[in-house]
Parts: sequence; structure tokens; C-alpha cells
Amino acid sequence: MKQCINYETVVFEQLANYQRSSYFNRAYIAGANGKQRLSIPLKGGSRQKKMINEIAIDNTVKWQRIHWQSILSAYAKSAYFEYYEPELKLLYQQPIDNLFDWNINLIKLLFKLLNSTLKHSFTKNYVTKFKVKDEVLDWRNTIRPNMSLAAIEFAPYYQLFQEKNGFIFNLSVLDVLFSEGPNALAKIKSTKYNNISTT
Repeated sequence: MKQCINYETVVFEQLANYQRSSYFNRAYIAGANGKQRLSIPLKGGSRQKKMINEIAIDNTVKWQRIHWQSILSAYAKSAYFEYYEPELKLLYQQPIDNLFDWNINLIKLLFKLLNSTLKHSFTKNYVTKFKVKDEVLDWRNTIRPNMSLAAIEFAPYYQLFQEKNGFIFNLSVLDVLFSEGPNALAKIKSTKYNNISTT
């Protein structure tokens, strides 16, 4: 989200192979008991060899209900939750079968809630490595769940359970949105990445 906000135009990769241990189907929130992972179950599991725009969600698991209840438990008492709840809840109530579509729908809604503009398109073919003349910053494989957070300077903000758990880094944008409201966009923009290659 930080990088999407930073640039005038964003091109979403839709033709790369799905990768395990990525953020394609997971996010983290901060609840009363600390960092909590929200994972979207996939038809065929996480080892399948398909393009990311072909990955189907396993809706036999009521993941939308589970995720929404987790979000409610974590953030219902946060400062700005009530302002953003109606639209976010509606998204979690809409049937969805495709993981890529879910991610794009969520990103679009987050931009709306952040009062920001997202000018975007989608890849039409897969490019392994961009050339300098393409003038593209390639963030496709840069930010991953197993990367060291030492390279990221997060802008601190108050978290609901901070007195109990301390400040928890690298969470879903929902965390800063519910905590900071209209100031969330500025907090996201002030996050810094150090020594990360984006050729």
C-alpha cells in the first residue's frame, strides 16, 4: 500500500505464477493477544502452479465470516472503526471466488477509505526483468512475510492494545486506518524502506 500510494500509476502483476509464503492470501492484524494472521483458504492448496489471476478461493471455509469477526474483536473499540465499518463490512458480505479479484477489490476500497486516488492497470504479459529504459520500479518480489523488518522504518502511531503488547509492526493497513482515521494516509506515506533493491 505504501508503494501504491507513492506513485502516480500502479501496474498490478496478474500473470506471474502464484507463490507460497507471500502476502497474496494473508494479512496481519493486532488483537488483544498480539499479532493475528488472517489467511484466505485456496482451492487446491498453496502449492499449485497457476497464474495469480487464476487462483480460486475455497469458500467451503467460511473465511469471510471468520475474518470479519476477528476484525470486529480487534478493532470495534478503536477510535475510527465506526466510520469505516459499513463499507468494509459490505465487502466481506459479497460473494467472491477469485483471490486476485478479492485483493483488487480490497485495495480499491482501502484507497477510497484513505481518501486517496488509485490510477492503475494490469499486466498484459509477463516480464521476468524490466530494463532501465522501461522506467519501472519492480516491487513484485520485494516485500514478503519472511523478510527482515530491519529494512523498514515504520511511522509509529497509537494501537489499541499497545499497553499490553507493545507496538506491533507490519500490519494490515486496516490497523493504521482504524487508529488514525484521516491521518492514516500521512502515516503510511512516512514509512521508509532502506536498502531494498527495486530494479
